Amino acid sequence: MKKFLTVALAGVLAASMLFTGCSKKAESKVPDKLIVGTNAEFPPFEYMNDKKQPEGFDIAMIKEIGKRMGKKVEIKNMEFKSLIGAMESDSINAIIAGMTKTEKREKAVDFSDSYYTTNQAIILKKDSKITKLAQLDGKKIGVQQGTTGDIYSTDDHVRKLRRSIAAVYYEVYKAAIKRALQEQVISPILRMFFDFGFMDSGLLGEEYTEQLYAVAERLSECNSEHVYTMYEWLQSIYIGKNEPSKNEFDLDYPAYLADLRRNGTITKKEQEEWKDDQWKKVEYEIENMFTSSNRAVYGKISTFIPILCEYDIVNSVETMLVTAARINEALDKIRSVDFSIFYRDTTFSDPAHDITREFLKKEVLPDVILMPNAGTRAMMWQETAGGRRDTSARFLFPVMTAGNLDELMLETAGRFRWEMCRKEQGARWNDIREMSLTSEYYDYVQYYKKNHDLSPEAKEKLKNALWKAKNNYREVFVKDYQVWIKYEAKGSFRMNRVARGILFRYCPFVKEIRDSLKISPMYQEMIQKYDIIIGREKRHVALFEDKYRKAGGELTEEMIVNKEFYEM
Repeated sequence: MKKFLTVALAGVLAASMLFTGCSKKAESKVPDKLIVGTNAEFPPFEYMNDKKQPEGFDIAMIKEIGKRMGKKVEIKNMEFKSLIGAMESDSINAIIAGMTKTEKREKAVDFSDSYYTTNQAIILKKDSKITKLAQLDGKKIGVQQGTTGDIYSTDDHVRKLRRSIAAVYYEVYKAAIKRALQEQVISPILRMFFDFGFMDSGLLGEEYTEQLYAVAERLSECNSEHVYTMYEWLQSIYIGKNEPSKNEFDLDYPAYLADLRRNGTITKKEQEEWKDDQWKKVEYEIENMFTSSNRAVYGKISTFIPILCEYDIVNSVETMLVTAARINEALDKIRSVDFSIFYRDTTFSDPAHDITREFLKKEVLPDVILMPNAGTRAMMWQETAGGRRDTSARFLFPVMTAGNLDELMLETAGRFRWEMCRKEQGARWNDIREMSLTSEYYDYVQYYKKNHDLSPEAKEKLKNALWKAKNNYREVFVKDYQVWIKYEAKGSFRMNRVARGILFRYCPFVKEIRDSLKISPMYQEMIQKYDIIIGREKRHVALFEDKYRKAGGELTEEMIVNKEFYEM
């Protein structure tokens, strides 16, 4: 792959000095004076001399060409990106510049034979620690507009090449995992393919391949009750432990089949057969969740190829590996502050002991699925596994990352907080008459200009936050949620009183943190109100338990969990 990428990059980046001739319009008589466009910012080929006149190798050459043709030559200096457009509009007759021949450009102009070949390079400071292309991810790079350096990552040909590689990759993946799931015995090399996107040591390099092989022999570190590598996840669907994820239209697998039946894609018989076909479920998960989210979790979609390559590894494989222990540690850091984040209301009934319906708090941890790539992002794929609210959310993380895992988890948890509330509230998620996290926060952001409880500084700050989030209210909330966990919980007050009040009501701190904040004027009143509400809830729980015991019932594990919730 390294050789392939080298060739591909060479095809895109190699800059040949070309004399670009006439446009692709119908030929016309050569004028007596040739107006030649250039971009005089590329010494020694073309530049402006002390007299503010174009000079350089290219300028001398085109003047000699004009002399031999018996034509006068006028040099017109302009922006590089404007050269081809100027020729097409007949503003100039020819271009003399360091312009790489590309398929797109050849459709507009005729190129001369190459007379000089050079290469493009990325220029760094002498003391820079950047040694690999992958280390440039997230960095700003200066390019000249219209050049091949500018179009490299967006070139249509390159994009098509990446898409075709990805398409073949997922077909191979599907065929290989089908056989592996059926046989239930796979080699470490296949696990490296399924769980990391590894295909060949020539693509990854011998050193990283050896590191990855060592990791593959102890992949159990990446799996737990709620953390799955991709192979383990697909296997769990194949054996019926988990159901496939909902698709982008929020349809679960049965609803998806029903939709296919309605639009005539499958027959009623096929619908019935596929309903319990475990491989069809796995296939749906690959096509639905895996192929789309793998790119998103990788982070840099414009350069994404699903095959693990040497440039993806910026540290050692061991350092970048996302284990179940690291995931759980990141989750616990949030739960130790926002204790209620994964608790849901469930219903309990026992008519035999005089209980018709009682709401109990139950903690439902998310399923974390590790995508087979070395990525920089995480995402919340869905807030519940199906129609029931007491099923696990699904978080997607890269199996290897150089990013801060705590930050990735915190951002994902913030989105979960928002989307879970939306699911619970349904169509009323932004109706202020139905008090909830999303309705109050939506009202706060929507009408902030009229809010007398906000200072001019707070309004300006919120205005900027909305601009940065492109008016996406959820993303504004996520930023506040990050501040809530990282700073407000530690007594570093960075939020305005309105946002602080909303988050305290719906994302309360654990008792230890509440106790430490009681002395703060910013929290005193809120904590007092919270204690009153919790006191009422505790009395209700005690009365419920007493009633249940008197009717002859024994406390269940879920009742104990519910009681412990109100002590947090």
